[in-house]
Amino acid sequence: MAFRNHHFYVFCILCVGLSLLSGSIAFDFPIPPGKVCIKNKCSNDSHCNQECKQKGFIKGGNCYSFTEVDYRCCCVKK
Repeated sequence: MAFRNHHFYVFCILCVGLSLLSGSIAFDFPIPPGKVCIKNKCSNDSHCNQECKQKGFIKGGNCYSFTEVDYRCCCVKK
């Protein structure tokens, strides 16, 4: 009986650990190399490109998809 309880606790600890790990991975978005992301929402590439140029990024920028619903405006570094 004690053997089964031990396995149950190990299983619970693993589940909690994996849940915490998956949450931290889901919210840690990798920024594309050579880019600076300036805002969380991106409507379209032309608007993002114009916004990047207004902020001083000469080469402009475009939208990047980090998840299925999360698009961000990322500018090319100077």
